[in-house]
Amino acid sequence: MAGASAFFAALGPVLGGLLTQYIDWRAVFLINVPLAAITIALTLLYTPALRPEQGTRQSLDFPGLLTFAVGICGLTLGQSQQWGWFSAATLVSLGLVAFI
Repeated sequence: MAGASAFFAALGPVLGGLLTQYIDWRAVFLINVPLAAITIALTLLYTPALRPEQGTRQSLDFPGLLTFAVGICGLTLGQSQQWGWFSAATLVSLGLVAFI
């Protein structure tokens, strides 16, 4: 899996460059449609159904959900180029992510 991921990660810019050079820059967006269709088809064919065991109760992980939400918000706000890298808001947002 790692080898395939690395191969396609390296192939992406090359294929995108060829498409923009010889066709049009809009052609790079046409790659995602067949790849998404293939991915959905393979997932439906080869992923087993994951059914919960009888008698188990499914519950939502609220502490994990809250941690994830705060972390994503902190990363998003921390990368804001509007404030600058050394502003208080950026440092607090990124520090909050590091604390979590």
